Amino acid sequence: MKKQLLICSFLCCGNALADVQCSEKLTELHTGNEKVYFKSDQTCKDNFCILAFQNEKANERAYSILLAGYVSSQSIAFQWRDIDSCDSSNKAEAAPAFVGMKN
Repeated sequence: MKKQLLICSFLCCGNALADVQCSEKLTELHTGNEKVYFKSDQTCKDNFCILAFQNEKANERAYSILLAGYVSSQSIAFQWRDIDSCDSSNKAEAAPAFVGMKN
């Protein structure tokens, strides 16, 4: 019974990714179609990522952080759910779960 439980847990949860936190610098920042698109020096190097939080206020706050980081060339902290390391490349229009400034 224990072996069956162990095998089941590997089959059900074996491919789950943990959130990855990366410190990145923006290389591009654009707005259009009511979305914010950006590229970074790590996870969003090949494809544009977007801001897609639950409400407009959260997106506005996140955009303010991105803009401040972009104009000052400071690193921004991103939390990603769909990649397994900061060396990975996000898919097109991936959205971070968290955005913050780093010192």
